Amino acid sequence: MDAKAHGHRLVGSRYRLQERLGNGGMGAVWAAHDAVLGRDVAIKQVVLPAANTPEQRAEIRERSLREARAAARIDCPYAVHVFDVVEEDGELWIVMERVPGRSLSDLIQERGRLPAAQVIRIAQQILEALTTAHSGGVLHRDVKPSNVLIRPDGSAVLTDFGIAAVDGDPSITATGLVIGSPGYLAPERAAGGPATAATDLWALGCLIFAAYDGRSPFVRADSMATMQAVLTEEPALPGGPLAPVLRGLLAKNIVLRLSAETTRLMLRAAAASPLVAARATAAPGRPEPWAVSGPPAAGAIPLRRRRSGSHRRRSRLPVLLAALVAVGTLTVA
Repeated sequence: MDAKAHGHRLVGSRYRLQERLGNGGMGAVWAAHDAVLGRDVAIKQVVLPAANTPEQRAEIRERSLREARAAARIDCPYAVHVFDVVEEDGELWIVMERVPGRSLSDLIQERGRLPAAQVIRIAQQILEALTTAHSGGVLHRDVKPSNVLIRPDGSAVLTDFGIAAVDGDPSITATGLVIGSPGYLAPERAAGGPATAATDLWALGCLIFAAYDGRSPFVRADSMATMQAVLTEEPALPGGPLAPVLRGLLAKNIVLRLSAETTRLMLRAAAASPLVAARATAAPGRPEPWAVSGPPAAGAIPLRRRRSGSHRRRSRLPVLLAALVAVGTLTVA
């Protein structure tokens, strides 16, 4: 529904809708003004499709309420703040701070590879948002560039806890659904395992890779190929000071994956490296000295096969993934 159809309606007797800011998998986000406190806000209008069954509509509603509860528990300058939840005329509205800026995915699409110093700063801030959330028992489960906003001052904000898991709440996805964006889904999640703090850190590694190299490490032409890459293939890591961080965060074996604290220390070391310091004072627009010449390729990135994986196991993966999709145990958002 557009703004004209809404007639700039007043939601919850205080939030005046202004314009649509964007669309998501669960509804639209609107710019609005809080007439009571005199501040601009963003409101997520949760769409409950009429074609869905009552059970499905109840699941979407509960999932949205859980998003609000999850985000409201996080007190961090790099995570979006939730102010209010309004239920009105059968509709659900989640009121959040309005963050000026643009998404990291738009920035990557426009500029390709971002400078290492900028990527490190964004990574440090998203890591702080995640560790704050984890300490409160909240897992994000959908960390990706489109869920990160970059403010005009360059700082980053993690948004959209729409599929967040909260300790102590019954899991909506207990039926076996694997929900998330395939290119940023950790291999243990793709295989049907539970979400943990380590799965968010894997996604952070994918996000860093995308910002640092200009392209996602695992995204392929379709979801099936993407999931197979996540499960069986290793990306060709870019060089430079962030390579060790990427190698540690993208370890498929969860036992070998970097912890949040080790990631923090390695990001700090990368920021202090002479190459990054030198680039920070260099003329803008010049490529990083370790970057591959030319723009990022539009197709898949070169990959190295895992030497330890058996050919038989790899050959069965397409059949396994097809079966998961067929029976509805694999859902991508």
